[in-house]
Amino acid sequence: MHLRDNALAEDAVQEALMAAIEKEASFAGRSGYETWVLGIVNTPTHHATH
Repeated sequence: MHLRDNALAEDAVQEALMAAIEKEASFAGRSGYETWVLGIVNTPTHHATH
């Protein structure tokens, strides 16, 4: 994953981290916490590039 615009990349990461914080109650423990957070972080960032 690579965003060429630093401002766009910072915005995408900030939005993804806020989503992870907001969804924390939905963590069911089926994966490691870090894996779960990275899944949330990567999804919106992926969409920002397309």
